[in-house]
Parts: sequence; C-alpha cells; structure tokens
Amino acid sequence: MDGNLLTVENLSARYAARAGEVSAVDGVSFALARGEVLGLAGESGCGKTTLALSLLKLLPENGRITGGRILLEGTDLVPLSEDAIRPFRWRRLSVIFQGAMNSLHPVYRIADQIREALEACDPNMSRQQADDRISELFRLVGLDPALAGRYPHEYSGGMRQRAVIALALACRPDLVIADEPTTALDVIVQDSILREMQTLQRRFGMSMIYISHDIAVLAEISRRIAVMYAGRLAELGAAVDVFDNPLHPYTAALLASVPSLHGPRTRLVNLPGEPPDLLNPPSGCRFHPRCPRARDVCAEREPAWEDFGGGHFAACWNPAGRDA
Repeated sequence: MDGNLLTVENLSARYAARAGEVSAVDGVSFALARGEVLGLAGESGCGKTTLALSLLKLLPENGRITGGRILLEGTDLVPLSEDAIRPFRWRRLSVIFQGAMNSLHPVYRIADQIREALEACDPNMSRQQADDRISELFRLVGLDPALAGRYPHEYSGGMRQRAVIALALACRPDLVIADEPTTALDVIVQDSILREMQTLQRRFGMSMIYISHDIAVLAEISRRIAVMYAGRLAELGAAVDVFDNPLHPYTAALLASVPSLHGPRTRLVNLPGEPPDLLNPPSGCRFHPRCPRARDVCAEREPAWEDFGGGHFAACWNPAGRDA
C-alpha cells in the first residue's frame, strides 16, 4: 500500500471497429491521493472519457481494457467480474456524465432514480430513510427537495446537472469522476456549479478527477493537472507548474489557445493539423506531425515518461527549456 486512494498503472483500452481496433487509451499511469482533485485536459477524442469509463469498467460492448492495473487502495479492479465490480460502483467510485439529460431516465422521477441507487448501495435502507437522504442531497446541491418528485424534462439544464451531481454523491463515494459536467451550460450556471462542486469536495474530503477540454476551468478546481493527447499522457504536474512552465509542446499549445484576462495581451495560437487517427497512430511521439519542436527522433521512438523534478512529468524528446 502506497497511501494513494487510486493508482493506475500502464492502463490501455481499445475499441473494436469495422476497420480494426482503436487504441483509445495507451499506457496511462498516474496516482490520486485521498482528498485530491486531479484535472484531466485534452482535446476531443484524446481518450479522456474512455479513461473515465475504464476506471469504472463501464466501457461499451465494443470496448475492452487490454492491459494495466486499476488499484483502488490495493484492490485491482481490472480482473473483477461484473458481479464483483458492482459493489465498488457508487459506493467507492461514481461518475458525473457530460450530458445530464442523457444520464437521467426521461420517464422516471428524479427521486426514484436516486432511490434506486441508494437501495442498491444499502438494500436494508427503508423508504423513509431513502427519502430523507434524497432531501439531504437536494439541499447539498442547492435544489429544493420539493422538486425531487419531478421528471427530468421539468428541470432546467442547470437543475438537471445538479440532480446528476446529487445522484453521484448518493452513496458517499471516495472518488467522483466528473466528465465535463458543465460543458452544455452557459457560463453563469457553469461557474455556479463549479463553485458548488468545490464546496462539496472540500466539505466531504472526497477525491475527484475533473475532466475537461477547457484547461482554464481545470486551473480553478484542480491541484494537479494531467494532459492527454491521442490516448497517452503528455504531461502531469502541479497546476501552477503546468501553467507557468509547460514542458510538452502540446500543453503549451493548449495554454496559448486560451485567452487570459490577466497580464499582457497576447495573440492566440492556432494548433495546425488534426489529431491522429488512432486506428493507425503515427510512430514515435504521437504529437510529432503537429509539433513545432519535432526532431527526427520524435518520429522514430516513443519518448519516455520523465520526471523533471517536483512531481512534474512529461513524455517529450525536446521539452521546453532545452535547445531545439
């Protein structure tokens, strides 16, 4: 036991497609301490959601974990059967999905959906105890408990997202994985829900993996940030180090594409090219076809995962700070 709540070691996952197998997650490793918030950044299609689904073993039928370990306080979840993994879901690990309307059953009342999760976690829970817990959860996420008996379509977008957060917290999990939970909301509601999630995380001391393509959002909520590109981790470090001293050119490009309200005005940078086809990914570093710092070795060999000090890691043959 290393003291971490979650340790992911060399995790890989693939999807079966008509044209072949898609390597959506390839050799990802990281650890998460109790009470820590880890931000996971990267553009669409880089493997963020596949990583989240792999942690709960909720991949669709055409997806499978092909290697690695997922250690939850020493217990490897990868080899567990569906029956064996079920007690871990929602009790130890839960997820807030990106689309609240798609996460909620449209013809079941919100209270009934949360009650079903509560009864699965504790079959001996009485209906009154479940109702009391639902009211408590609604108050925690800033909803009126009187609304619990309504259907999802009777809620606004922000209210639905709060209801999904309440559902994720129902069984008091140790780890919540938030997969772009505010993407479809306007900036005012987004800010309100982000603040609510921060308050809940601190109040209950739960660990969180917050997934977003918006690296600026991650700066607000995360202590550490991991950056994914084409199924692999490109960089991992303390949020302040990743923002102030990005090592990987892809991280630097992400930061340069985000407008800043502080400091001198700078021109936003557009990253040329497209993400690689993961049916046939490029050799060596997967970012090299788009990288302004690429050298011959970048196309020939995959870079090693290197510690640059202070827990700041990157996989790059020519990181920032070295002569090109």
